Amino acid sequence: ANEFLDGTNNMTDSVLIAHVSAILEATTAEEATARVWAVRLVEIRAAAEKREAARRRATDAITLAMQNDDDALDELRAAREALLSAGVNDLPETFIVALKAAEHRHELEIGLTTILEQNSEPSEENATQLQALLSDPALSNESTLSSSLLVLMKKARALLSKLKRLLTLRQSLKQAVIERSSPKLDTLLNEARLEGLSETDDILISARSTQTALSERSKLSQML
Repeated sequence: ANEFLDGTNNMTDSVLIAHVSAILEATTAEEATARVWAVRLVEIRAAAEKREAARRRATDAITLAMQNDDDALDELRAAREALLSAGVNDLPETFIVALKAAEHRHELEIGLTTILEQNSEPSEENATQLQALLSDPALSNESTLSSSLLVLMKKARALLSKLKRLLTLRQSLKQAVIERSSPKLDTLLNEARLEGLSETDDILISARSTQTALSERSKLSQML
């Protein structure tokens, strides 16, 4: 009992719990409540049990992370709080790695969600930002990702594809305006309508204005 009281033992918590329990079982009820050392042993066992429970929770959280569970990050964070609360300040390396990976994927999820909710305009900046998120190494192995993140990635890839098409379309419209090519503008303006290019897009407005001017000029020529 003295080894536990003065902290000279170097047992693991699970072994410590077993030994302290054996000592307390051999102690009479009167001693367990009246003697200071017995009361202290109960406290030591309770602290060890708390540490063991926190470690089990951390192990379960790591398992959830390995299973790509949507709740893994929440469980990992809760397990970290439980470990620190139990006095386990030296967190296991495997736990730290799992937590950092889960937090990074969560940041990517937030980034993708933000862009999707904004329904980004077709600009090089938006396309570059989305491409950077989707190219993150943490997303390279889909078998390690949660179902919610996989859904976001699918939507983000579709949006990126659309942004690239719209950027190409805008560039083609810009060139057609320069060339003042009515047939080409007709085709591109129809494509812009089908692709859903914003009505307030400056290049679309310029293209329509140019097409109107070309049409009016053509009618005037025919009248003359």
